Amino acid sequence: MIADLAINLREVIAAGIGAAVAALVTWIWSRAAMARASQATREAALDEIEQAIVGQRDAMSRLESDKRQLTAIVSLLPNIARVLTSSTEKREIVPLLGMIIEHLLEPTEVYVFLRAREDDGLVLAHASGDRVGNLTAGHRVPMDAGRIATAARHRRSLDSGEFADRSRYPLSNDPALALIERRLTLCAPILSGDALLGVIAVGGTRTNGSEAKRAMRVVSELGAAALVNAMNFRTARLAAESDPLTRLFNRRTLSARLEQGLEEAHRRAQRLSLFLFDVDHFKHYNDRNGHLAGDQALRLLAEIMRDSIRADDIAARYGGEEFAIVLLDASKPEGLKAAEKVRRAIAEFEFPEGAAQPLGRVTISGGVATFPEDGNTVEQLLAAADHALYAAKQAGRNQVHVFESADALATEDTGGVGAS
Repeated sequence: MIADLAINLREVIAAGIGAAVAALVTWIWSRAAMARASQATREAALDEIEQAIVGQRDAMSRLESDKRQLTAIVSLLPNIARVLTSSTEKREIVPLLGMIIEHLLEPTEVYVFLRAREDDGLVLAHASGDRVGNLTAGHRVPMDAGRIATAARHRRSLDSGEFADRSRYPLSNDPALALIERRLTLCAPILSGDALLGVIAVGGTRTNGSEAKRAMRVVSELGAAALVNAMNFRTARLAAESDPLTRLFNRRTLSARLEQGLEEAHRRAQRLSLFLFDVDHFKHYNDRNGHLAGDQALRLLAEIMRDSIRADDIAARYGGEEFAIVLLDASKPEGLKAAEKVRRAIAEFEFPEGAAQPLGRVTISGGVATFPEDGNTVEQLLAAADHALYAAKQAGRNQVHVFESADALATEDTGGVGAS
């Protein structure tokens, strides 16, 4: 009996110890689990805090970027205002656009392309930065392919994310342009309404995405306003300076430009020649064909003049059927050569009803006077060229004479040029 009791006691004790041990293990495990749960909660909270900090840092970075852009714009406002209110030349506006972009986006290269006058293409007007390629001013950008052309055709800004899609935004067929387009991060059209004025393209910008696009849009809008202002001023100025029939400079503008040319020639110790001519027997042409036909003949003659002289020379309608060309940096032999080129081009052109003219075609007679030997002032040069013109008329027309002192004596004896 005692033996059985002892056995039972041992079993009871063993069972109690086991339960106690089990309870202890359960308690320890639950505390550990609670500890682990608290650790996970703490880690999750820390992750949320870190993410919030990163978000705040990003927000601060964006604010700082916006602040830098705003500060740059504000610092440039005096120059921008000056251009928008006073600049009348594209050559002043375009470099300023590049400077603004450099301040805002700190790119490695900036290009400003303007709409070509002759066709729908673009031409390079400005390039700056550390990585500017071999493109020179005037390089043409066709509108058929390329990222610059795509931004122009679709009238929308494009960034590096969009450029990554080569199938939709292929590179230009021009190797020189393609080399630049590989590095571009932004392209923005310069628009006035729906009218395309140009494209700004940049590469290597520190800022990308919406902030950079926004900055480019601000610059392109400022550029559009300045360019439109310049074009409007140029149109008004040309209307005031030009002869409405031939679109050549008028007499008043000729005098002003000749005065400027003489000052420049004197300062640089250069020659300057003036070619003065009129149309032979133009009254006969008008009487036979009518004044409308005469006006058309003068328009055609003006086009021939423009095509026959250098880009820097100054062509003007002096009055009626009389015209003048200021030949910059041209000696008397050079002036005579240039004048003969114009005379020959007019004589060889088939004017309507030109065969009915007394000389069998439309011709001119002219005179050349040169600074400083033939005069130092506008009035002296005009008088000398007019004397030489009279000598050409007297010699039979359809020719050019250079001024000689004898020409002035002959004109004084007869009292002027007389009939054309």
